[in-house]
Amino acid sequence: MSRWVRRGVRAALDAARVRARTETSVAIIGDAAMRTLNRTYRTKDHPTDVLSFAERDPAALRRRGEPRFLGDIVIALPTARRQARRAGHALRDEITMLAVHGTLHLLGHDDETDAGNHRMLAVQDRVLAGLRPAPRQEQRDLGVP
Repeated sequence: MSRWVRRGVRAALDAARVRARTETSVAIIGDAAMRTLNRTYRTKDHPTDVLSFAERDPAALRRRGEPRFLGDIVIALPTARRQARRAGHALRDEITMLAVHGTLHLLGHDDETDAGNHRMLAVQDRVLAGLRPAPRQEQRDLGVP
């Protein structure tokens, strides 16, 4: 699963032309934990698929010689599984898409308004269109049939 996440994060950073060394933490959690985070930080009492928490310390983003810490991405695996099933695609594709989406949030994209959502999804679609399917061997290594 970490390959899918790395692939999505890297694709979003490349599309945004981020060339600096960067770090992002990613947690894969259950729906109950995601519901708690969503309630705490967004006042929405239900699980969601992905949350992003951008680094807010400007000094941390500019320390010389250190990677730029973008923030944290949290993905709810059970929600991702359900969404993949509903959309009729593989879990790896859903995880990759959520990693892209989360990274775009860390880079400043906002989907809370209709206009922001439209812009963000357009960027997300471009990033995902540029990704080729994972090589078959990589899929086998991850236990994907």
